[in-house]
Amino acid sequence: MARKIEDHKENKEKLLKKAGFDSLIELIQTEQGDEIKVFSNTVKLIFMLEGEAELFAGRDYHKTKVKKGNFFLLPIDEQVFARTTQAASMLKVVISVPSCSLYDYLPFEYYSTFKVAQQNEKNNTPPSAQPKRRGRGKAKTKQIADSPIIPLTINEKMQEFLDILLADMAEGKFQQFKYLKIKQEELFFILRQYYPIKQLVEFFYNITYSDMGFAKVVFDNLNKIHSAADIGKLMNYSTSGAKKRFSIVFNEPLSQWLDNYKAKRLYYEMLFTDKKIMQLAKEYGFCSSSHITHFCLRMYGMPPLKLKRQIREKYNRIYKGEK
Repeated sequence: MARKIEDHKENKEKLLKKAGFDSLIELIQTEQGDEIKVFSNTVKLIFMLEGEAELFAGRDYHKTKVKKGNFFLLPIDEQVFARTTQAASMLKVVISVPSCSLYDYLPFEYYSTFKVAQQNEKNNTPPSAQPKRRGRGKAKTKQIADSPIIPLTINEKMQEFLDILLADMAEGKFQQFKYLKIKQEELFFILRQYYPIKQLVEFFYNITYSDMGFAKVVFDNLNKIHSAADIGKLMNYSTSGAKKRFSIVFNEPLSQWLDNYKAKRLYYEMLFTDKKIMQLAKEYGFCSSSHITHFCLRMYGMPPLKLKRQIREKYNRIYKGEK
């Protein structure tokens, strides 16, 4: 009988792991000098329980220092590097709120405040925050150039929440899906009630769009979207309607957004993989080596091999401290 109970527990743990529940909440312990590379394929909150770390994010490896008492958000599809300057203890919480429902979890005035911030960014984005781009138009790429890391302070209410969460983790309650859903709602309640609206807008800015449902469809079908016509087929828009709607939701034209997204992905691929240029060309829809060369010249001002070498030299200089 005891063996059957143990087998049941093991099977349950395997199912939870397969479903990803075991990684929704995770305690991470690091030593001083540890280096961590994180590719965020889900939206995560990281709470600094002990220690200090330096975070490097964005195309220019913008450095952000975080310490005990801070928490920050990692947007989806973001590459972040951390180097602990003191032994650290961090709590990772994956946000499983559907992006189209984010507004339901935040204050009523969040959307109007976000729109003001979005318009200010559109009006004030300096040329230095844009990648090199030749030809017509300017490429606005806040998510590439600037750091996505905006630390907030763990206040008294949030600390109480974390203390209970950690105690429940020790008892294994976090493996219950209903429990996770309740704790997530509690977390957003604390954010909604005990943090200023302007801080919340900065904190969630990189995962907020004026039409979250539209944005979700775009992100869920990125490998299928190459033009406004593709969006039109997915969401029953005319080509002109899809183009106009995309510009409103993403605050920039579709062609520029797709170029910037592809440039960002190529940047990370060149830094962290040993893929050949022709392999990257094939994976990212370039019909030839000359096509990807033209793209890199237009977006970064140099051909792929030179870009790859410069990216790695910059990484070693800024992140690893090499001269």
